[in-house]
Amino acid sequence: MSAYSELRDTGQLGEEGVRLLYDTVRRVARRFPPSGGGSWDSDKYMEAAHDFLTSRATNPITSLFAIAADDDSFSRLLTTAVLNYFRSLARQSERAKLLRRINTVLDEDARFVRASDRPLRWALRGQESLEEYSGTPEVLYAAAWEAQGVAVARWRSSTRTYVSDRESIAAFAHAVLGAASGPVNLDVLLDVGARRFDLREPPLIIDIDDVPVGHPEITEHPDGAMVDAETLWSQLTEQERAALPYLDASVREAARGLGLGKTTAAALLRRLKTLLADTAGSDGAVIVRLQELAVARTQPDNRPSV
Repeated sequence: MSAYSELRDTGQLGEEGVRLLYDTVRRVARRFPPSGGGSWDSDKYMEAAHDFLTSRATNPITSLFAIAADDDSFSRLLTTAVLNYFRSLARQSERAKLLRRINTVLDEDARFVRASDRPLRWALRGQESLEEYSGTPEVLYAAAWEAQGVAVARWRSSTRTYVSDRESIAAFAHAVLGAASGPVNLDVLLDVGARRFDLREPPLIIDIDDVPVGHPEITEHPDGAMVDAETLWSQLTEQERAALPYLDASVREAARGLGLGKTTAAALLRRLKTLLADTAGSDGAVIVRLQELAVARTQPDNRPSV
């Protein structure tokens, strides 16, 4: 009996389900360092599997079964959910680094001042005595997105270490505190920063294959997916941008269109697809926007068709 059949017939994980869970955790976990350091072993794999099961208010297995259609889709959904669980752990660590980075940069920049220490509130100098911001977070989100000179590091799952340059942190904070026109609680500033620097917790499931699951985090900014596409566009090299229209083309077509050798073109496409999988996930709208940008921003004589 398969894991999916066990769930269907008994309403809980059986022997095959437990085996599938452990195998999935073991396969995915290798991409991430274990908490507490050291290397992965059987005990740590088992502990990670148990932590995954208790990581959310509702049992993730129940949520997965509710949208699975058969053995294959359940297995794919479980892999995605476990991967997002480990990504979430990694981003929690990155979020702590961002908090320390914000405090360090603002402490050393004369334009900013601590309006209070308990709780810690930041303000633009001269606005520290004004009333604390109590408006909607959307105003601060919009200001963060409109800030000029903010660089967002690429998200590379467990291999990425969050390091944003001082100028980007300062530009982000100046825009947000300016929009607040008064002190902002550090927790609020961190939440806004986590969205701007792409350190939010991923959902349990990202759209995969033919499973109709929503992805509510993609459209937080008024411009929707185009904002994510613009962010990713700014992080791509010129060669990666030129290769975007050839994502679904053959290596021969890409090599001819890009003026590269087949081996070089194949390596470029492979690298670009990996990058997009890490950053855009399975959101097809972002990929389409990127391809539209590639065509729109290429000289007419050199435009390939999408």
